This record gives sequence, structure tokens and C-alpha cells, in this order.
Amino acid sequence: MKNKIYISFENNSYTGGPATFMENLKSYIDKREFYYSNSPDNAKLIFFPIEYDLNIIKNIKQKKGKVIQRLDGVYYPQKHGNKHIEINKNMKSIYQNYSDFIIFQSEYSIKQCFTMLGEKKKPEYKIIVNGVNKKIFYPNKKNSTIDTKKIKFITTGSFRNIDMIEPVVMALDSLKGKIDFELNIVGPIINPAIEAFFQKGYINILGVMELSGVAKALRESDIFIYSHLNPPCPNSVIEAISCGLPVVGFDSGAMSELCYFSKELLAYVSDDIFQEYKDFDYKEFADKILFVVEKYDEFKKRALKNSYLYSFDECGSKYVDVFNEQIKKVKEESRFVKYFVKKIKNIKKKIKKIIYKKRPNIDDIKNEFIQLPYQQLSTFCYSLIEQKCKTISPFDSLHFLFDIENKLYQLEGRESIRYGDGIHTKHKHIKYHDFFIRNISEGSRILDVGCGYGALAYDIALKVSGSIIYGIDINQENIDIAKKRFSRENINFVLGDALSDLPDKKFDVIMLSNVLEYIEHRVDFFKKLKNKYKPKKFLIRVPIFERDWRVPLKEELCIDYRLDPTHFIEYKQEEFWKEIKDAGLNIKHYQIKLGEIWAEIV
Repeated sequence: MKNKIYISFENNSYTGGPATFMENLKSYIDKREFYYSNSPDNAKLIFFPIEYDLNIIKNIKQKKGKVIQRLDGVYYPQKHGNKHIEINKNMKSIYQNYSDFIIFQSEYSIKQCFTMLGEKKKPEYKIIVNGVNKKIFYPNKKNSTIDTKKIKFITTGSFRNIDMIEPVVMALDSLKGKIDFELNIVGPIINPAIEAFFQKGYINILGVMELSGVAKALRESDIFIYSHLNPPCPNSVIEAISCGLPVVGFDSGAMSELCYFSKELLAYVSDDIFQEYKDFDYKEFADKILFVVEKYDEFKKRALKNSYLYSFDECGSKYVDVFNEQIKKVKEESRFVKYFVKKIKNIKKKIKKIIYKKRPNIDDIKNEFIQLPYQQLSTFCYSLIEQKCKTISPFDSLHFLFDIENKLYQLEGRESIRYGDGIHTKHKHIKYHDFFIRNISEGSRILDVGCGYGALAYDIALKVSGSIIYGIDINQENIDIAKKRFSRENINFVLGDALSDLPDKKFDVIMLSNVLEYIEHRVDFFKKLKNKYKPKKFLIRVPIFERDWRVPLKEELCIDYRLDPTHFIEYKQEEFWKEIKDAGLNIKHYQIKLGEIWAEIV
């Protein structure tokens, strides 16, 4: 596929540095003699970091081409305030609407992007950790001990934010008198506002260097110190690891991924995905520095043992594999389109013959299409739907599309049950069982209202020691399945309407998992359960209105936005809080996950 792949080697990332990742990639693929075009014109595949010209991307997509986007991290409100929405706008649009494949730099990059931009299915992305040139970045294995008379610390990077230098200086200031040391700084000081932090007697500013100079400075040092808030995949750290240096830093961003072999040297910050600089504790950082000095021989051996990691040869090879896989898909899809066009022409001929009969049979027409492979049929159906949308107003088009979507949602649910051998796969994928199990104490008596076919009750009965569960459901078929597949001595499944057939027993916990939305008078129902059983807690899971941008749009268009037409409500957050309060109950804790509210009510 000569001249069909375009790679943008522009540095759109916000990491900077003397040599960008894209420069390294260009050097690698040039050596591999991997052919690529220097122009997006006529390209069938485009690869770029972060974002690119939308008009060019749209042009490639119109030609049935592929878009590969490389993402490190995103702008987030904890650091950038409301500006993050506008700054992320183009990147997010490409990510959500145009990218066929995403390359992330780390697991942490995925967490950032999934949180801010939305999740991707696994076949649509891959993690490729950055790499360095091992002919430049390699360890000095002769220097495996530390000179405690003068410990040589080093840190590298493009110094632009206070989080990159202030904690380092504060930690080292607190260690004066305890150890004798110097700190070498390699890289540009971009931000004048932080220059004062570099005016310390123990700091040597080595400035900007070629890569070979950076590597030499690293090899002549003892310990690499790194401070950065939420780094997606810092090259500075990878270079230090490759030079066999123990790395001391904060457990922020991808640090624990890259330094997995010596995580003890990372100071705890928080469990948040987007951490805040105020949580960087320089005293804990100083303790980690002292710790590595005391245990230097052990951590130096570990560093040398793992210095082989993060080779750019391996990294570049993975990128080329992705390019080749996507080029192959373009070729296959191109062949498929040609075959499909030919197949449709033959079908049209057959349909004409059927239509020209005195009484054409619609089933004959359906059968012709059903015989197509499903990929071809879906492409054809999409083409029909797209053409229909072009002939009607946007208002009617959206009504038409949402009607199809609602029907498909019901069909997808049915097929997920069939795929799961009778059990809806959401039990596995959403993992909501864990929420209920985690919040139920051993020996609890539990009422499972609307127990369905009993999968949740069975899991609790299996994992919560001493639990006794009473499951009630209004659907006979559900109860039959529950008794057949999920029978257990500590579970009792009964047919009944929870509004009128509540058992006369004692319960500690009442579970309502996707049940409240089917009940019209929910506050009265809560009060009835509370007064009858006086339970220690309610555990609730309900669908939320704010689960997707399409929901308020459907409401605006006067389209039924409910997941199930028998739902009386799909909660807005304030509606849920109000009903709980009106029932005389309190929310102990809650989480909003995957379009649902999960709450413990007391």
C-alpha cells in the first residue's frame, strides 16, 4: 500500500524536551525502511500524536481510511480549571468520533482518558510504553556503590511547573546535616516563576544537553530524583532506569508502572486518578531519599537488573505492528466493499424479479438479505439508514435513529442473555455484585426485592458467610430459573408481588437492585419496608438520567428516553436524594458508575 499511510511527526504533546518521541519514532522507522507518505493527500491511514486537522481527518474517513491517535494524558479540572473543556475539545472530538485505534502510553494514560473522554473497547486500543535508544542510554555497571562523602543526585526534564522542583528542594533542604550531597539539574528552566528554587548551593545547573550528554550525566550520578504531578509516561524516568539508577519520586501518574520493581521508593500521594499538588508531602519524599541511601546496594542491583527495560527498538516495533495491522484492515475492507457492491447488484436483480411478480412476497426479499454475512448486512443496513437520514429533517432523522437504537438496545439485552447461557453478561462486566457483597456483614438476613433469576442472591450466599437470603420476584419464569440454577440451602426464592406479598420475617438488609424504577409510589414503598422490617440498611442500584448525552436530547425531542418502557422513573441525582430524604432515610455513601447510582441507605 505504497503512499497510503501518512505519519505526522509534529510534536503536539505537552511534554517537550530535547528530543521528542515522534523524532525517535521517525528515526526508527526510517532505519526499518518502513514506507510512509509525507503528505496526507490520498492517504488511507493517518497517525498523529494528540490531535490533528479535522478537515484532513474527515477526508481520510470519507475515503474509508483509518485514523490512529496517540494519547498520553489530558487536561483536567484539578490543574487547569474550566479551561480543560476547551483545551480538550479537538482531541476529544477526534477520540470519540473519528479514531479507529488509540495508542496509550501507559495504564495511567488509559485511566485519565477514559475518565475525561469516555471508554473505548479493548480491540480499539493498545498500550505501548515509551522507549529510549539503548546505544545511548545504558548503565555504568562499574559504578555500583555509593560515595557517602558526596552523594550525587540528578533530575532531568523541561522545568515548567512548581511541582517539578519545589518538593525536591524542600526535601533536600530538610536533609542538610544528615547526608552530604549535590544535585545536578539537566534541562531547560522554562518558567521564570520557578527560577528561585534553583538558587541553592548544592545545585549544579548543567542546562540543555544532547541525548548523549544527558546519558553521561545520568551514568555519573548515584540516584535519580523525580517530582511531577500525574505524569502519563515520563521519558526522564525511562532514561534514568535505562542508565541503571535507582529512582526516587512520588507515586503519581504512571510512576508505579514504570518503577514497578522498586515501588518502595515512591512516596504516597493519594488514590485519586487526578491527584493534586497540595498532597505532595516533601517530608515523606525526604524519607524515601534517606531510605534509598541506606539501602543503596540493594536498590542499585535492582536498577541494574531492570535497566534492559524500555528499549525503543521494542517500542518502535510495536508501533510498526499497529500500522501494519491497520493497513491490512484497510486492504481487507477495500476488497470487501468491491465484493459487497457486486453482491448487492446481484441481490437487486433478484429483488426486481420478485417485485415484478403479481404478488411480491416480502419474506422472499428478507431471505435474500439474511443470507448475507453479518458484516455485509450491517454495512448495507447502515447505508440504507444513512441515506434515509439525508432525505428527512434533523428532527425526524433523530426520531428515526433513536427508534432504531431503542429496539437494538432491547435486542442486545436479549442476545447478551443468550450469549451468557441464560445469564445477562452485565453481571460479569459491571461487577455490581461486588458492591452488594462488600456492604453486607457476615450472618446478615437479607431480603432481595425483585431478585430476578437469582444470580446476585446466589453470589452473596456463596461469599458472605452465614448469610440467609429471601428472594422475591413477580415473574414466574424468573423464579423457575432461580430455583433451577441458583438453588442453595441459605436462599429461599418465592413468587410474589413485593408491593403486597412481603414476608413476615426479620431482615437486616434489604436489596433493591434495578427495582425502584419499576415502582410508581417509591417513597411509600420505602416507608412500608422501613416500618415493617426496621432494617440496618438498604442497598440500592438504580439507572440514572445523566448517563449519556443522548438521554437529555431524547427528552428534548419528546422521545421515550427510558431503558425500559415499564420504568416509572430514571433518576436525576436530585430526584434520588429527595426521595430518600422524603422516606426518612439517609445516604451513608454512594457512587455513580456506568450510568447507575449505587447507594448504601441507613
